[in-house]
Amino acid sequence: MKVAVLGSGGREYAVVWKLSQSQRIKELFCLPGNPGIAQLAKCVSLPLHDHQSLIHWAKKEKNSLAVVAPEDPLSNGIVDGFLAASLQIYGPNQKIVQLDSSKTFAKQIMKIYGISTARSASFTELEPALRYVE
Repeated sequence: MKVAVLGSGGREYAVVWKLSQSQRIKELFCLPGNPGIAQLAKCVSLPLHDHQSLIHWAKKEKNSLAVVAPEDPLSNGIVDGFLAASLQIYGPNQKIVQLDSSKTFAKQIMKIYGISTARSASFTELEPALRYVE
């Protein structure tokens, strides 16, 4: 099994570290990775914002699974792109990740479903926001 972890931070290091212990994984990659991750996986220097390059790479490598953790590629639809290209990927799709990436969306969902949360409001102009705070 070939697995690629997308990202370069501490969270991705932890995922790579744990995956590196699996006997089922024959090749482990990290895109783009970092020097610490490079001790455990093959790092591939591709930018996370370039979804088409990531998809092309995964197809070319015949990658079995991609694991993505950083919020930016998730909120920009990387999971949707991989799935549309018939590639296996672990992570929430763009619609679901809005619960984390958009606090306004999350608050709307909580209100719709009666989930207790602090009172809030969203503003695009300063004056109404100041009035609300007062």
